[in-house]
Amino acid sequence: MTLTIPQRRHSFDPGVVSDALDVILLENSAGHTDSSESLRLLRESNSDLRIRLIRHVEPFDGSSQSALLITDTEGNVTTVSWSPPSTVPWPLRGARRAGESTLLSVDGETLTVGDAILHLDGMWDRPDLLTGLIDACVIRIELEEDPVELTDAQMQEALDAFRRARGLLTRDATEAWMAQNHLSPNMFERTVRHEAELAILRRRVVGDRACAWLREHGETLDRARITRAVFPSRAEAREFAARVADVDSFDADDAIRYFAGELGLAVADGRGQAEFCDVKRSDLHGELANSVFAAAPGTVIAAETGDGECEVVQVLAVYRSRLDATALHIVERRLFGEWLAERRRAARVEWFWGEAEKTDRVTAGMAS
Repeated sequence: MTLTIPQRRHSFDPGVVSDALDVILLENSAGHTDSSESLRLLRESNSDLRIRLIRHVEPFDGSSQSALLITDTEGNVTTVSWSPPSTVPWPLRGARRAGESTLLSVDGETLTVGDAILHLDGMWDRPDLLTGLIDACVIRIELEEDPVELTDAQMQEALDAFRRARGLLTRDATEAWMAQNHLSPNMFERTVRHEAELAILRRRVVGDRACAWLREHGETLDRARITRAVFPSRAEAREFAARVADVDSFDADDAIRYFAGELGLAVADGRGQAEFCDVKRSDLHGELANSVFAAAPGTVIAAETGDGECEVVQVLAVYRSRLDATALHIVERRLFGEWLAERRRAARVEWFWGEAEKTDRVTAGMAS
């Protein structure tokens, strides 16, 4: 057993270390007794501490080692670890076989993880991919420290929802999807279980803040469907806007048809470009956003774009956000994303593959 305690003073009762040792010994007892209940009680009685159980299996002889990381309110970490007698020399403990870095073999030609990273070099310019990898670690730690216990009914509900979302309504369709994605039944169950645990974790982290956020900022979820006509010069935009200005005197349907007809002629003559799109407030600059979301269907609005071009916009429909399950789901994911961003900024991230210049840039970007 190894006890590692920094020299500086801790802000928790030293008796916690003794309790932690009991959990470690229970985890590694000869009968393989489940220590989850003892660990849960330890966490409940020390709610101001972050307590994480780490398990490691020695690849050379299959022996297991366990450790508890206890983080106090000041960020100090106490480690209580236990290792059974082992025939593996101390310098080789934790070492891995060279072949474990092999990712793929094709006709005898092997591809290592390092080689694969070089082929996927473009991922360093995809922050969404990289933060996704970091988020996976953050979520794993959170679930280890505060596990989600799924009942059989919850697991079945999650499985049914997973299949419905992907149109897997029959057994044959489900098995074909699993084969296409190279998933065994166990891997399929693990995937569904992870999604169910993640959904419960999101609700746990967000709590009742989603409703409060929606009441205060609900208008940011408003959507508008518009027709956008972009012209290379102000003169052409003004000329087009003047020609369709009378649509305000039409009813909404006639105004939309008239605008579409005139826009079609402009595009055919090569004088402008047309786009039909759904937008939210943040997609438009301030003045245009206010005008669009205050307008009735059929209204025509002229504005300048950020790159010097001019556009004429017609509002087709405006959809106001409502306090319903869909809106709450969107807000829940948004607030959970903010929580993940805070955890990423506070985390110590180490990249073991890739060029230092690129990995450092990614890590620095998370802290900003």
